[in-house]
Amino acid sequence: MQRALCFTLLLAGAAFSVAQSPRCLVGQPLATNGSAILDLMNPLANELDATGQVSCVTYGIEDPLIRQAFLENRIARPEKLYKIDEVLTAAKALSIPFVAWIDAQNTTLKGSNQKVLLCHLVMYKNGKKVWEDSDTQGLNVGSGANMDDTIHSVMSSLNTKLQEGPFKGMAKSPKAGDGGIGKGQSPVIPDTNDDDPTLNDWNAIQEKVKEKLAEGKRRAAETMLRDAIDAAPTDPVRRKALIDLLQGSVDTIDAAVEVTIAAAEALGDPSMITKAARILIDNDKIDRANEIVKDAIVSQPNNPEVQLLQAELQLRTSKPDQALAHVENALKVKGTAEGFLLRAICRALLGSAEGAKLDIERATKENPQILSTNYIQIASIVDSALEVEGPDLRSLVQKAELKRTADEVTEGLDAQDRMAKACLLLFGENAMNPKFEKSHGIRLLALNLLVQTIAELRHFSTQGDAGSLSDAKNDIAEIVKTLAEAKEAFSKDRTDARIDHVSG
Repeated sequence: MQRALCFTLLLAGAAFSVAQSPRCLVGQPLATNGSAILDLMNPLANELDATGQVSCVTYGIEDPLIRQAFLENRIARPEKLYKIDEVLTAAKALSIPFVAWIDAQNTTLKGSNQKVLLCHLVMYKNGKKVWEDSDTQGLNVGSGANMDDTIHSVMSSLNTKLQEGPFKGMAKSPKAGDGGIGKGQSPVIPDTNDDDPTLNDWNAIQEKVKEKLAEGKRRAAETMLRDAIDAAPTDPVRRKALIDLLQGSVDTIDAAVEVTIAAAEALGDPSMITKAARILIDNDKIDRANEIVKDAIVSQPNNPEVQLLQAELQLRTSKPDQALAHVENALKVKGTAEGFLLRAICRALLGSAEGAKLDIERATKENPQILSTNYIQIASIVDSALEVEGPDLRSLVQKAELKRTADEVTEGLDAQDRMAKACLLLFGENAMNPKFEKSHGIRLLALNLLVQTIAELRHFSTQGDAGSLSDAKNDIAEIVKTLAEAKEAFSKDRTDARIDHVSG
């Protein structure tokens, strides 16, 4: 079969190159400032391979040598959020002497509006840092071709510096006939898989994947799907199947994000980037999601899906006023059930029960199942917001003790009361999704305790009743305890729901 032959020849070629030149493992940290999805590893590997002083391996599950080492349990699985220490550990396990750590940022030159790409390369030998340098090249924002040319230029410059630095005196064995095209030692992908009936038969692959999963062999099923994608890289169905498999386990969420971003690049589909952010948000990886969404906003500022993602991230950090602006922008482009639901949550956290009710009606009109299917989203956002209520209430108590009749105290109590009652309306008496009935009930108890505590503080504020103040202080401690119990129960409900989904 053509693909099997290509893979065998690739490994044979790699073994030959190792005899001629030392290997170098290339890694790339999670980048910032708009460059999080730039591929730096492969352009650097291509440049170094073209000179031939080292033979490059890219640190990713797509690289056949890394994948084989992982399947043989010689190294840990390379995930998306890895650090230099993990790359150095893998290099040591594989007896790879050199490690290249390449980073980049999109930035602006001081005193001008010139956008530049700043790349920084650190070289390690046998686990010790031996050299580092940077290179800067100007670029035209928004030009994909210019970005590719810029990256190639930077890597060429850094390669020249390496030849004059740590690689000085090392023999050169340039690869013939590749013209600098390729991806280091990434898998060889045939133009067609017509000569391979197994890889060409998607139905047969699906059946084999089901068999492996039934046997509890998830890693084997994952490998089969990755091979299927290698054989047909532009088939979105195969890529989605791998994403769905990886999403089915908490342990492979980072990998799910990795392959989703890879799908966005391979299929030319930017909507896959928002899917990657969605996966992260749904698994409470908020910091990583923030970085992806920030990059997406730079390239797609008016995309309603990106606007809604940004709104949700701000809601999860208790910024409903800022989130509302993003939701409004998204709804101006298109009114969707997801948009109306997010606005309902914004309005509830801002204390507008009537506004929340109106948007819930609009959302359910667009999608009658939205409250059930998006229950995790609603509960996660509200839980994050309620975490700040304990400190806010204690602050109100302190202010009331200093001057119980102050306008600030009255306004604070009114705002808390409106918010708590609006959230009770948002959730309703019964769980929107029966799988979350237990955590739902505990959360409602916490919200009702909040309403009761506010009433006690209001009685102290207006009547000066010391007993009411004491009751309020005790209830605040109970609210914090109950919210923690709700969060723990919600986590268990989510785990049980995930298990049911995977087994189903």
